[in-house]
Amino acid sequence: MIWNEVFKTRLVLVAAALACNAGQVHALEPGEVALTFLSDLRDEARALDEMLEASVLSPHTGDVRRAAISQRLGRVGRYLRDNQYELEVVGEKREGDFAAVVVTAVSKHDPLGIDVFALGLRQRKESGWGVAPVPGSFDNVDLAYEEALEKQTDALELWMGAERLARRGELQEKVLAAFRKRMDKAMPLSRVEGASPVQLVKAFAKACQEGDLPAAMVLLGKFEGELTQEHRDLQRVISRGLQGLDRRGHWRLLTSPSVVRIVVQEDGGDDLDAEVSLLVFDPNRGKPVRLVRFVLLYAGKRWRIELPSSLRLADEDRVTFQRTLFQEQDHDEDGNLRNRFEMLFEKQHEPLRADTLKEAGEELGRILQEGSLEQFFRFVHRSDDLSESERRTAYRYLGEFWNEVHEDGKAAAGSELIEVIENGDAGMLVFHLISTAQIERLNLTPLVLMKDESGWAISPGVTTSGNYTKLGDEKRGRQEEVRSRYNEQKDELIKKATAGLLGRFVGAKPGEGKVVGKEEASELVAKFRARLREGKLLEAFECGALLDPEEGAWEALKAMSYEYRGARQADTPDHEFHVQSGNGWAAVSLRIDSGLGVVPDYPMYLVVATSEGPRIVVDVGLRLATNKGREVLNSRVWKRVDAHLEEKESTLVRSLFEGHVGRSKIDLAEWEKSNKLSP
Repeated sequence: MIWNEVFKTRLVLVAAALACNAGQVHALEPGEVALTFLSDLRDEARALDEMLEASVLSPHTGDVRRAAISQRLGRVGRYLRDNQYELEVVGEKREGDFAAVVVTAVSKHDPLGIDVFALGLRQRKESGWGVAPVPGSFDNVDLAYEEALEKQTDALELWMGAERLARRGELQEKVLAAFRKRMDKAMPLSRVEGASPVQLVKAFAKACQEGDLPAAMVLLGKFEGELTQEHRDLQRVISRGLQGLDRRGHWRLLTSPSVVRIVVQEDGGDDLDAEVSLLVFDPNRGKPVRLVRFVLLYAGKRWRIELPSSLRLADEDRVTFQRTLFQEQDHDEDGNLRNRFEMLFEKQHEPLRADTLKEAGEELGRILQEGSLEQFFRFVHRSDDLSESERRTAYRYLGEFWNEVHEDGKAAAGSELIEVIENGDAGMLVFHLISTAQIERLNLTPLVLMKDESGWAISPGVTTSGNYTKLGDEKRGRQEEVRSRYNEQKDELIKKATAGLLGRFVGAKPGEGKVVGKEEASELVAKFRARLREGKLLEAFECGALLDPEEGAWEALKAMSYEYRGARQADTPDHEFHVQSGNGWAAVSLRIDSGLGVVPDYPMYLVVATSEGPRIVVDVGLRLATNKGREVLNSRVWKRVDAHLEEKESTLVRSLFEGHVGRSKIDLAEWEKSNKLSP
């Protein structure tokens, strides 16, 4: 793991310092120094200027050249971060006071993604080994024009070049062998041979949803022989798709839990080829049922899946992708298959039911929070009395309801069941839907249920008593009565929902004698950001406290809406660069990137040590002001701070923010250096 690796590196440094203090001379070896240098670049553990000062860069290096080296190192760091490289020292060579180190890098992002780095180092009498900051070279290291030193560094540079090339080949074979072992373990060939085309496509869809790249590659019949460039390119495409990184977002049809998939064997084909269609219900689309057609070829005692072109080209430009998508369609046949989705779903999936309305509420609440759209669909009422159009409408209503809760990346959202209304075989579950997309009002949404011969099920009208022509008058009357009761109670339910929302937050007041440590504050902010990034709004609330108990929740939702979009758009992980602690308060400073060349955001998370533990003050959203708009927003926050905190505490918070601003400006200057184009 990256952090374990950094920890071990830091441990080496600490151990060295302790040994020196104890009178035991222990100098860091070149490999340790080189690994620390690259790790610090990747993890942004030190500022670039600081790293250059600690290097063996010649003091005679001009400003332009120094800036170019700094920018190059910044890009190396971003490259290491973007690919999530894990680093390992694999080679070292010395010539006098000089050394060369070779470090391999294997991506956590892509199991076959590798690179090899080489760094030169020079031993200094008092401060030990220092890195030559131009990778693979001793450029801009002061050799005083001494021929002997130049021969030593030239020899090491030649060695670094040759060693990088040799190590790359070895590493490629090593990671490929390891990946093939993972493939064998994930999907033994014995399970594939003899499987039908439908079984294979089902297994492929399951592997994609679970992010199981090795199993997916086995089912495609790739990587069984020599690694070709075509197979490597295909693996990259699938790897990116399974992580949701494809530009067109087409792979979500295979990976998202918010779509429903049905595999259908089509007519035609022979012993050597077959066509299998994957029907996908995607509630984000106006016409929600989509179709992905797979062609399978029989060779070598097994069927092999050919990846559809639309999935292969999901990273291409929009025009190329749309043209490919259009060419894959058989409009008449596709339309007929799409219209059969609901019937096929009910044929392939057993219904879910509950014995009591209360149990139905608990189970549906769990499904909405933790389950899948497929489970939600299984709760809908089924009957031969429903027409094809009524059944289709019911599923679309369910998809819309699901979307309100999940927003599918557009907002962080959640839901909670606040009331159960029952009237014979008719019932209603009232959910409070909470979303950063609806920050001005409470959203109460009813779900109408009916009791059939199997138990409680969602009515085909979903939120109304309609969409069921053959429903008996008595049953319809009881459903309408439930709806009437809901309307009568709505004002009280709004009050109940409001109290429930505010009750999720504690007051932003330091507990007596409570102190929040820097590590505690840092971990809390990381947890909050992770939950928000995943769209788990209610879980994110658990990390929060409110300064203003009346209006603070709405201000917090506004701030979270902004933060959620930023967290989803960020190309690189959050970078924590400073943590301050003062009595019952702490401040965590982050840099949040939104892509190469885009000025990052610098929020300060204010943490308070409440009687229930440390909490983030979510209605105090202060950021480094890089424009007039942010200055205005900050001034509004300060009015809230001054209105709800004593002068002493308000002064402390201002002091924390001043520290944040100072550190942010320094970090921004460093960021601008490393993100400029080379001169």
